[in-house]
Amino acid sequence: MGLTSLLFSDPSKEVSQENGLPQMPNNLKHCVQESGIPKLRVITSGFIPSNPTEILGSVLMQRWIDTFRESSSIDIVLIDTPPCLVVADSSVLAATARADVVMVLDCGRTHRSAAAKAKEQFLQVGGSIKGVVVNRVNPDDEGYGYGYYYYYQPTTNTSSKNGRSGLRKILGRSRS
Repeated sequence: MGLTSLLFSDPSKEVSQENGLPQMPNNLKHCVQESGIPKLRVITSGFIPSNPTEILGSVLMQRWIDTFRESSSIDIVLIDTPPCLVVADSSVLAATARADVVMVLDCGRTHRSAAAKAKEQFLQVGGSIKGVVVNRVNPDDEGYGYGYYYYYQPTTNTSSKNGRSGLRKILGRSRS
């Protein structure tokens, strides 16, 4: 049982009632597993279908995501996908779910151009990049560092909107 089990069933059927309010559909209850962490439940992928990308982009997937969002017993839905540059599942799912995206990068293996390509791929399908998680960062590696600095730069015109001439404060970033 898992997500693919749900994608072969209709979320609008068999909705249970608690205190007169619709709760989690019964078929969803069968797919949810306890994680061992309080209040964290997991739905695994289930069986691997012959056409996973098509299923993830289906109307039924969209209906399940809407059901998750509307459920009073679900606070956050976090979907872990395969690497976005390897298969199309991540992009298709981001578009179907109209979801915010948090990219996960491997510091030792992800090249800057690959990260930029992945970002562009999500933006093309309407995804919104909300953050980045960087794995395998070794702070002991020489040359690693990140910081902010301020500097002042003369403005090109002699007067600004407020009628003052002078300097403009710039926020910059530096990596060492």
